Amino acid sequence: MTRIFAIVGAAWFFTLFILINAKTDLSLRFIAVSVAIFALSLLFKKTRKYGLVPILALSVLLSSAGFLITTQTAVKPVQKTDDKGTFTVTATLVDLPEYGKNSIVYTFKTKSESSFA
Repeated sequence: MTRIFAIVGAAWFFTLFILINAKTDLSLRFIAVSVAIFALSLLFKKTRKYGLVPILALSVLLSSAGFLITTQTAVKPVQKTDDKGTFTVTATLVDLPEYGKNSIVYTFKTKSESSFA
């Protein structure tokens, strides 16, 4: 197993390719299956010795978890606002403007009101 980064990169690429192009959310299933494969591969001496299966399972696990976290924190909140189109920010000028050499800095206190739960 001399090309470890090629193996990890290929597993990462194919996992993300499948997750992005899938019609349903498969990331939780990928995480569950890769945890099971990783745990089972550590039980057998032959798979532990070569290390290919545990490394593949771990890279699939990490890429699926990264995809899930990114989807839940960055993509889903934006998709929720697409229907409603309401996102307002109310701001109050708190301090006098600070004049710099090439800029003016304003200090605001904000209150965000969004339509998602």
